Amino acid sequence: MVSNILATIRSLYPALTPSGRHVADYVLAHGDEVIFMPITELAYRCSVSETSIMRFCRHVGMSGYQDFRLQLSSAIAQEAHLHPEANMELDETSQLIETIYSTFSTTIQGTKQLLRPENLRQVSKLINNAREVYFFGSRDSMALTCSACQTFMRTFSMGRSVQVGYTQELLLRNVSREDLVVFLSTRNTDEELYRLAEKAKYAGAKLVSISCCGPTSLSGLCNVNLFCGRMDPAAQNGANTGESSLNLASVSFLTELICATCRQTPDEPALPASVPQARPALPQTYYPDH
Repeated sequence: MVSNILATIRSLYPALTPSGRHVADYVLAHGDEVIFMPITELAYRCSVSETSIMRFCRHVGMSGYQDFRLQLSSAIAQEAHLHPEANMELDETSQLIETIYSTFSTTIQGTKQLLRPENLRQVSKLINNAREVYFFGSRDSMALTCSACQTFMRTFSMGRSVQVGYTQELLLRNVSREDLVVFLSTRNTDEELYRLAEKAKYAGAKLVSISCCGPTSLSGLCNVNLFCGRMDPAAQNGANTGESSLNLASVSFLTELICATCRQTPDEPALPASVPQARPALPQTYYPDH
């Protein structure tokens, strides 16, 4: 997930440690200065140790600090065109248009930079082989879940989702090994969604996650993980655009890409129908109460 280091930092931000967030905040705000800083100076500016800087570099996928600075320099050059200097001659409304456009452009561009073509092809293959595609989300991501499901319904006449948490448990009873389950996550930790993923995996279904908050505990259960871009954390406090709108834009972008890739990929022979078999009862300790 290191196609663009700035997009990676934004995506991983919710999962960083407090010291990691100090480093991320400084890098996102002063990236053009950091590319010339030795590690000792960056550690001093962020009030952390050099070990914390190295740990941060490894967390965002870099082999070391020098590699981090090189990738940062490249990323700043790529994103320069997305943040044109403010034109003082523009009126207030025109400035607002430029600000909102820049915010959405950064988020969509971040989603594109975090996307690996092989992951997109793998998801399309899973969809083409699936009997049914289910969409599950947490309470915070129900709007995203419904939007993605509706896109699939229009394109493939397949896709099922529900908007109430407890009915997802009922819908999950229909899931089998011929199905694909897509989980949409907007929180770094979501026990309810994780427990649903555990049950879907136990049923033999293939799992895909679309995360708006970087890698989560759910990512380890899924066959393929896709990540949405994020805006700078410092910009969220005074932003005129809500994060939910940006998440919806990113998920819509990913969904359209997936649908287009599925149409481009030839259909493969469907899995042979299997005779339904009774599943062994789960031990009571399999889903411990939290």
